[in-house]
Amino acid sequence: MKLLDKIKGLFTNKYDKVDRKQINNAIIDFETKKSEYENDLKSKENIIAEYFSRGKKSKSLSEKKSYSQKILVLRKQSKIISSRVQFINKKIQVLEDFKIAVDDRDFNRDTKNQELERLLSNTSGLQNFLSDIVSEKEFQDETLSSQINLLEDSLGSYEPNENIYGETEDEQSILAMMTEDITETSENELNEEKLKDEESL
Repeated sequence: MKLLDKIKGLFTNKYDKVDRKQINNAIIDFETKKSEYENDLKSKENIIAEYFSRGKKSKSLSEKKSYSQKILVLRKQSKIISSRVQFINKKIQVLEDFKIAVDDRDFNRDTKNQELERLLSNTSGLQNFLSDIVSEKEFQDETLSSQINLLEDSLGSYEPNENIYGETEDEQSILAMMTEDITETSENELNEEKLKDEESL
């Protein structure tokens, strides 16, 4: 074992070694013991009730006193048992709370990456890293924007050649005739609709 591991072992928190199963087993043991006490308590309560009933029915004073003494002893024992049950309940409550703490500890261990934690805890290094990313994004945005502007300016200055893409006089004449036909047709349709409206009135 390395010296560093030995030194680390000396300062290891003993609570780090606590296992959830160990706590559960302790709770189960206490629950079993509590159940035994509760059964004993119930048995004594039944005996007390029986003694009281016998003493009440008895005609003998000495017999009544005997049952009374037995009842007092059983009540004393029942009180002790009851206090033990109450104590065990508190112990179980403490262990349940302790188990929650151990669960939190295990959760923290399971969700923590030592290497990433060290990186994220280095605030100055993290700040430089994030600044570099933002600068790179801004540079990329500016570069792309310049490329878009260059292409738009260059392609926007293009003028189509009239000899290739322009309309000839014959084409313009035919288009004009088509336009006139469309206009006349539209006017005729409007006139017909007006006549229909007037006739309906």
